[in-house]
Amino acid sequence: ATGNASVFSRAPLFAQGATTPVTGRFAIAGGNPGAPDYAVPVRSMALLFQQADGQQWRTGMNAIPFFPVATVQGFYDQQVASRPDPATGKPDPARMKAFVLQHPEIKPFLAWIKGYVPSSSWSSDSFNSLN
Repeated sequence: ATGNASVFSRAPLFAQGATTPVTGRFAIAGGNPGAPDYAVPVRSMALLFQQADGQQWRTGMNAIPFFPVATVQGFYDQQVASRPDPATGKPDPARMKAFVLQHPEIKPFLAWIKGYVPSSSWSSDSFNSLN
């Protein structure tokens, strides 16, 4: 570490000269490890910072311009609504429609998805942190 971030945080990770092993991974939404990189519009990158004292810092970042919902409850509701129906293996359209009616803030995200064109490489994506 250069120490430049130590003005913002006293965490040892940012101390001048700190050396921290980092492990990264890329992922796409959906849980299918055989799916092609362009199969879904949300690409993700995760980093794990392993500190000398055993503590771990983990961060997840998505290559989307904004998050679909505005609250933790909205995210939970989205997960419940998009859970696959055991009979079909796909989300229930009626549950998803009810979710959109309950959370209209998702409409700009759905519009973005319709026009999504994947980048040619993960290296040219912009990843945004989830806070």
